[in-house]
This record gives sequence, structure tokens and C-alpha cells, in this order.
Amino acid sequence: MSTSPLVSVIIPTCNYGKFIAATLDSVRAQSYHPLETIVVDDGSTDHTADVVRAYPEVRYFYQSNQGVSVARNRAIAEAQGEFIAFLDADDVWQPNKLSIQIAYMLENPDVGITATKIKNFIEPGTQLPSWFQPEIGLEDHKSPIPSTLVVRRTVFSQIGNFSPDYRASEDLEWLCRARDAQIPIITLPETLILRRLHGANLSWQAWRESVHRAIKILRASLARKTQRLAD
Repeated sequence: MSTSPLVSVIIPTCNYGKFIAATLDSVRAQSYHPLETIVVDDGSTDHTADVVRAYPEVRYFYQSNQGVSVARNRAIAEAQGEFIAFLDADDVWQPNKLSIQIAYMLENPDVGITATKIKNFIEPGTQLPSWFQPEIGLEDHKSPIPSTLVVRRTVFSQIGNFSPDYRASEDLEWLCRARDAQIPIITLPETLILRRLHGANLSWQAWRESVHRAIKILRASLARKTQRLAD
């Protein structure tokens, strides 16, 4: 009988039917077990449902389009694992991704969140935006995007779920709350995520407003810190 803790893999998706099979295959290929995989479909109108239903082990939920934060929160509510691992429906994990992160977190029980380095790759036929610099954008990065994160379930009890007020930068806002709550966050040195760049990435579509969102997030963070000092 396995004594390893259950990991819930959470995958929000919307019209990523052409990518999500590779994503789910990378979950199937994980060396770590036990796993449960939860896909929340945020109002897809393509063949996403047909693709996901070809994976009988996956728990699939459909909702009207409400944004990625609501989709992730629905999956968190359904999840049964001691650890929550996030994966976007256009990204791919290396087979040892969860084994490395869970082993580290079991050895370091004070760490609430781990991330890993990522490697970007461009989907063939993608038209790159003028601001994208391939010589920089395709390097290994330490940016803690959602697909890198493994989180102890107890962290959500401490800081809450993703804010529905953010349809982009929701991960930055959540991580900022985690840091303000002094949750230990560690980025491991291994490159365990392949992030697909294809032109319809949410971060690309919403990049023009990213500075305004970052300012809003930083102001909220400053208000929390000020309140903590006042208390």
C-alpha cells in the first residue's frame, strides 16, 4: 500500500482542445503516484470535452465562461489531495516533475509552495508579437507560472483561493498574498515545465494591461503590510 500523499492536478481550460491531449499525456507519464486529475472547462466551444473524455481517469467539469480564477477555485473545491499541483492546458510537464517537488516538500514540511524553472517553446506557425524577443523569451526562466506550482492544501486555508476579480495576473496576485502571509516559497533549480507559446496565451493577450494589474496588486500588498504593522 502506498504511503505517498495524494496529489490533485488541476487543469483549467477554455478552447484548448488542440493542446490539452499533450498536457494530459504529460500527467499520465508522471513517475509520481497517487494522482487525481481534475479538468474544469471554462466554457469551451471547441472539441475540448471530447478530448478530455477520452481520458477516463480524469474528472471533468464544465462551467459557463467565468475566467481562470473561478475555474481553478472550482477544481480546488473538488480536489481531495494533500497537495495541489496546477497545470495550464497548453503546457507540458517533464515526467519527474511531481516526484522532485513532492520529495522536496516532504523533506521540508515548512515549505508551503514550490515552483520550478520553465523552458518556453514556440508552437509551429505562431506569429510572434513585436515585443517578443526569442533570444530572451526561450531561455530557462524562474518565473513561478501556475504550471510550475505545487501547493500544500493548508495554504488555501491561510490565504484563500484565486481572486475572481482577476482574469489575468491572477497567479501573481495570489502569490503576492502568499508572500505577504510569509508562506515559504521555494523555486527548485530543475527545468521541469515546457510552456507552449502559441499566440492565444492569456498572458500574451492581456500584456498591454499587465502594468496596471501589477500596480493594483502591489497597492493591495502595501495595504496588507500597513495593516499588519498597525495591528
